[in-house]
Amino acid sequence: MLLSHLTSLCMSFWLFKNCKPSSTDATAQLTEAAEESLETNLPATSDPTSKNYLEEHGYGVWNVDRRKGGFQIYTLSHGDRIGDLVLHVNLDVKHKVTTIFKTKLEAEEPDEKNPNPKPNQIFHALYYEKNVNFNEINWIVMDVNDWRTNEAIRFYRRDNHLSRKAQIRVTPQDKGWSIFSQMNYYKTAAKMIPDKEIDKILVVRQERQTYVTDHQAEIIETLRFSFKSPSQDEETYVDPIEAHAAELAAEDNVKAAVEIAANAAVAHEKEILEDKTERLPDATLDS
Repeated sequence: MLLSHLTSLCMSFWLFKNCKPSSTDATAQLTEAAEESLETNLPATSDPTSKNYLEEHGYGVWNVDRRKGGFQIYTLSHGDRIGDLVLHVNLDVKHKVTTIFKTKLEAEEPDEKNPNPKPNQIFHALYYEKNVNFNEINWIVMDVNDWRTNEAIRFYRRDNHLSRKAQIRVTPQDKGWSIFSQMNYYKTAAKMIPDKEIDKILVVRQERQTYVTDHQAEIIETLRFSFKSPSQDEETYVDPIEAHAAELAAEDNVKAAVEIAANAAVAHEKEILEDKTERLPDATLDS
């Protein structure tokens, strides 16, 4: 959108420079046209399926790892340095898991002319851009980035006599479901895959290496949302032993996906340090 706007300006000034008006009125008209091109600011598209959706809202996509499906999204309004990254996300098609690392989406300043898209719209645009069917995703994993949610998790473990490292597992039938289903993370995840229902939430405490902590492990709570396929019939009888085995296999699957995503992120951060640069590549969508 910015490029087209600049192109419009260049054309206007080129015409103004090369035309030879025969009267003062003609000059005034050309000047007015040039001024109007400066003021023109077409609204960004509101359709996430548009190939220009992210770009028109000021975002670029940096493909960190083609083989493992890691992507970083950054916003041009925040600059072009590593600290300005808005979102780091990994789309794992093989394991059908989307892993969302640090995000600053909620902290972005609003734009009156082109309001910031909601997180689920950004993810849908990324899915479309990378030809990934978001309805095929079975798990969404999110880093917890705010102290209130971390406190809620800590209190839940305390009130349920769990150790601080214990994994939390809740389903809609559990008493604790109302606590986690009211969180913004849950609401965002639910909108990301609207045709499915979240049938389980895991809270897993992770130790993760990161360049910002000088290679020291960073303690991070992750929320892992499991989505139930519409084709699953709750009335169909399933052997309890087989169901439990399938559940454990699914959790092992998402664990593997998160480890792959985390390793890709660490490798990328290491590469940045070795290159001794903090600048991002040009803000162009990488197909």
